[in-house]
Amino acid sequence: MCNIHLVITPDGEVESLYRDELMPIFDALGKLGVPGRASDIVFKDSQWHVLEFDGDKRIYHPKGFDTRAAAISHEINILQEKYL
Repeated sequence: MCNIHLVITPDGEVESLYRDELMPIFDALGKLGVPGRASDIVFKDSQWHVLEFDGDKRIYHPKGFDTRAAAISHEINILQEKYL
């Protein structure tokens, strides 16, 4: 389980990584905007890896994980540190 981070900007917008569990909050707040996919989890060389999207660039994180869940947890930590 990972922590869920919500950021409220000075102009009142709420920013967060998308998670299905947050839909009741997003529904209550109003319009949901998703600017684009930030990453994916890929299976390569018998391990799960984070593939980050940065504009047209694809950043392959070489650290591999035995389970997809562990890779997703790492992916969330990377994105929260970078964007929130």
